[in-house]
Amino acid sequence: MAAIVTVIVGIVGLIVGWFVSGTQNITEKLTEERRSAYLKLLKHADSANDNPKADRTKLQRAAKDAELICSDQMLNSGRIAGLLEAIGSDHWADERARFFKVARYESQRNSYWGRRRRRRDYCSE
Repeated sequence: MAAIVTVIVGIVGLIVGWFVSGTQNITEKLTEERRSAYLKLLKHADSANDNPKADRTKLQRAAKDAELICSDQMLNSGRIAGLLEAIGSDHWADERARFFKVARYESQRNSYWGRRRRRRDYCSE
């Protein structure tokens, strides 16, 4: 009887370990993709801010890519749209700093379970 319990506990442990490992790999991949999308958006936004006459096709594409991969909080906060609207304006530096702060937070604390425990709305800061 003890051998059966040991086998069952071992199988359950393997299943739970596999699930946790898979979830962690997915979360790490998502974090990597978000970082890349946010960095690309910031680079194109900085370039557009430095040269207002430049073609904004790449900037628009980077913004769409960032919106696709971002969290619901980031999307609902309007940080990406706010960044685009601030290009060439007097409040560019402030809006860029806000976007950077949120993107950094999201890139470092990307776990779904961790976000559920932290109710603070970091996007409105």
